[in-house]
Amino acid sequence: MTSENPSYKENHSVGNDDLNGTLHNGCMWTPNYDDDIDDTTDEKDQAPKPFFYCKLVARYPLPSFLLMLSGHLLITLTTVILVAVGYDLFPTNFETLPLQLRDQPWLKRDLAFRYRNYYKNSVPRSLSSVSPFPKHRYRLGESVEMIYETGGGNIFEKSHLIKIKEIEDVMQQVRDFDKYCQLEKIGGVDSCRKPLSALRFFDGTYAATDPVFNDPNFDNISAVLYQASINNATKGAFEYTLALNHEVTPTRVSAGLTRSLVLMGTPLKGKGFTATREALREYLTHNMKPVLETYKSTSQFEFLYYSYIMMLADVREQAILDMMLAIGSMLFIGAFMCYHTRSLWITSLAIYSILSSFMGTNLIYRIVLDYRYFGFFHILAIFIILGIGADDLFVFYDAWRATSFNTYPSLAHRLSDAYRNSALSMLITSLTTMFAFIASAVSPLLATKSFGVFSGILVLINYISVITFFPTVVVVYHRYFEKYSCCCCTFRKKKNKVVSMKEEDKYNNLAKHQHVSVPRIAKKKKPSFLIRLAKKKKKSFLVRYFRDYHFKFVTHKFAKWIILVIFVVWVGFFGYQTSRLQAENEQLQLYKQSHNYAKAINRNLYSFEPNDVDRSIRVYLVWGLRERDLSGCHFSAVVCHGTQVFDDKFDASIPEAQLALKALCDEIYSFTEEEISALKIRRNTVTREMEVSCFTRNMEAFLQADVDAGNLTLDLPWNWTRTSNFMSAKPSLYGGTTFNSSFDRYLDIPLTYWLYDGFRMRLTEDYIKYHSLFGEVKDTFSQKTTPVSSVGNRIKFLTIEINTTLIGQSLSYTEGLPVVKRWEDFMTQQLNKMPASLKGGFQTTSVFWHWLHVQKALADNAILGIAIGLSLAFPVLTLATQNIILGFLATVSIGCVTVCVIGVIPLAGWKLGVLVSLNMCLVVGLAVDYIVHLAEGYHLSKSRDRKSRVRDTLEAMGVPIFSGACTTLGAAFFMLFAEIQFFFQFGIFMFCTIGFSLLFSMGFFITLLGIVGPSGDQGDFVVFFRRYCCKKKPSDPQRDGVNNTESFTSHL
Repeated sequence: MTSENPSYKENHSVGNDDLNGTLHNGCMWTPNYDDDIDDTTDEKDQAPKPFFYCKLVARYPLPSFLLMLSGHLLITLTTVILVAVGYDLFPTNFETLPLQLRDQPWLKRDLAFRYRNYYKNSVPRSLSSVSPFPKHRYRLGESVEMIYETGGGNIFEKSHLIKIKEIEDVMQQVRDFDKYCQLEKIGGVDSCRKPLSALRFFDGTYAATDPVFNDPNFDNISAVLYQASINNATKGAFEYTLALNHEVTPTRVSAGLTRSLVLMGTPLKGKGFTATREALREYLTHNMKPVLETYKSTSQFEFLYYSYIMMLADVREQAILDMMLAIGSMLFIGAFMCYHTRSLWITSLAIYSILSSFMGTNLIYRIVLDYRYFGFFHILAIFIILGIGADDLFVFYDAWRATSFNTYPSLAHRLSDAYRNSALSMLITSLTTMFAFIASAVSPLLATKSFGVFSGILVLINYISVITFFPTVVVVYHRYFEKYSCCCCTFRKKKNKVVSMKEEDKYNNLAKHQHVSVPRIAKKKKPSFLIRLAKKKKKSFLVRYFRDYHFKFVTHKFAKWIILVIFVVWVGFFGYQTSRLQAENEQLQLYKQSHNYAKAINRNLYSFEPNDVDRSIRVYLVWGLRERDLSGCHFSAVVCHGTQVFDDKFDASIPEAQLALKALCDEIYSFTEEEISALKIRRNTVTREMEVSCFTRNMEAFLQADVDAGNLTLDLPWNWTRTSNFMSAKPSLYGGTTFNSSFDRYLDIPLTYWLYDGFRMRLTEDYIKYHSLFGEVKDTFSQKTTPVSSVGNRIKFLTIEINTTLIGQSLSYTEGLPVVKRWEDFMTQQLNKMPASLKGGFQTTSVFWHWLHVQKALADNAILGIAIGLSLAFPVLTLATQNIILGFLATVSIGCVTVCVIGVIPLAGWKLGVLVSLNMCLVVGLAVDYIVHLAEGYHLSKSRDRKSRVRDTLEAMGVPIFSGACTTLGAAFFMLFAEIQFFFQFGIFMFCTIGFSLLFSMGFFITLLGIVGPSGDQGDFVVFFRRYCCKKKPSDPQRDGVNNTESFTSHL
């Protein structure tokens, strides 16, 4: 053969290269491309001018490939070098999920109250050197909850209690337990606190309360536990161990489950807060957890355990293990791609291009945009881009293989044709997916914002890689490797088959009689030979299935209506399920429901009686603090506490302020039942009094009971007269002070006197309840009265605490936010009545008010993401296809997919929580791809009637869509084995989204196109614009050389 034209030897042997690298009916054909077109060729027979980049790649395939490859290698090398030198290129954090609303007051109020004691010249408050508390580990630092569930039996049977005692005893004998347990003083000796459990009513702990509580052999179970349920001294502790479904009578006590709580102390000797938490984590995970695991196999009951610190440590390890599932996804995609392309060269470089896109995205994300968070959601981007990247690669490669059924003047023309038939479709899907991710970037929450930015950039980088690097890979393969077949990594040349002259004459006559138009490719034209070869080429089974069988099915006069009815019913069913979607009423679930931790948390929240041990939400009415200043925090900082700001106008000592605070306390204590119910105020289970810590009532009662004060008037408000009279009546305490009439720290005198129990420095219930609700700062009047206390200080802040019936771990934002609003309205109303020195107050909680707004923000962001995705889908699809009908039908189909995926949520037993909300942001982005491919294929079809265009669409896009769906479903399948709940839910979401997208694209949407798809110029706004705006008629297809009955050589 010559380098200019295809030549045919006397025996008509054809060359070794086939345009698509396959053996068609045993006949091999290799045209040599040449840019010189026969001068006699009509203009109408000339192929469109090739793109510049395609000409470059076709002329210099190896240099182009090496240049593109070097760019990808540079990205990889840069990543490796930065990691090697210690640069924090992947600032991973799997323990903290940064869901913070910094633009709202709730987080700033929470942080302000949490760090209220961090200020200069603060007055430390302690009782004496002889304290009823141990020096170390007197506070609860962490706990291990153990749950025993019989599954329908009675947990309070003697055999079960004996087994529970065995477990508790073993846990208290774990190595070094005495170094980490919470301590209490018993007879002046520091001792480990026993676990909270029903066993305390049998071992003599409460024997001083009632002799019945001394039954170590469990001989009188019903009498003991019944007495525990009615005795005020034990009732609260007993409720902690009691299941919701129970029976407690003098003769029978029955419940399906109970629990124990092992208590760990803080602070550890010689360690600060952070070091103590780390030491507890090490001890719990390495010492206690192995022992707990041994009881998981007990046959008497189901044994569950839970510890927050232990769970976080396990989450960190499990996240790494679940990440390894990406390797399985990668191997599956590689295997499928290798099967599809029949080339290890193309497969390996395609996978590498996807991975390098991920690394390149991270360089932009971390260095250029300066994001400092890389967490759970970013790991999911690996699975997403594996699916999306493989889909784009299949679209381009199948477009390239489809060009082998046409003839071109040059390789550049062929590559350009593949570009025309794939690049725009990939661009549309990439843009719609990118916009769906970017919609999440508008969220104020760092977790979703950073994920949206990262994923949006990743989709764009991957698209650029596919249209720049992958074509060079394909062309190099076509030029240098396609003529070889690889078997066990050993190359061998393919055999040629001789084409007889008789066969060629046969197809010459066929072309002559059928008047088939064939594009000319060289000066020496033999159209009959080209026709014969084109006819000889047999397309793959999948292409023929979609072109012939699937086409006949979706366009059958009866089947098409049945298909539509089925899908309409389907959408109606899932639409109904979507209407049942409810807001989540639980905190973030990290593990699947079948996991030990998830089951333990579930039992904790829903299986036990409300009690005083489980901490409920407490509302704090605070004065003296300002909202925390977070302006100095980096926008992507995972943890930033900001700067503490105090209210300089705050002064609780002036008489007007004292009266206002007293009036507020009196109003709270006089709430009606309706107000108590509306504000969810908790009543004590024994006294039935509201659990409110408002200092004025207790302080005044204490002062009035003070016999040393004589007949002094000690009610609020205090002024200089009352203050000086009180101090004069107690010369032993205040005789050494030098206060005069300029002293105005009136409230500090009765406040410190009350808290310190008249400076007897004894631990009282009031001290335990109130001492953390006040802060003092040393002032010009500050003077010592005892070695451990001082008076005359300025009150820095004060707080009123109200306990509520709300349990934060099971509170949804739909239920909680109305309560937040009631408290905010109540506080605003009170502040309006107060003097200027108290108008800076606010109400807050520890974490929960902020968390409720986070839940709502996530739900709103999910809905907003879907709305933005669907809103952008219509204009983008309409512009891309230049057809308003196509854009509308495609958008309707995408909306149907979205409805079905959301309908899966209540069917799976999930609610609209944190993880579901985040996953919903991905639905539209992942649902558009296949429908867009079909819409673009329909648009590119050169046929005029809708049925022919449907056939062309299925022939061109059926295989790429099916292949892309298989790879993405395969990638999602591995996620179903993850233990982390978010990974598992993401796998379900991705699987359902791709599954529904495939069904609706190849079933519903293609059927719609066969029924109401645009024919000819219907819905083409470009033609409409030319016809009615520019007064220019559309071009005549016959005049332009386009035959309405074009042969198969004009199709993709």
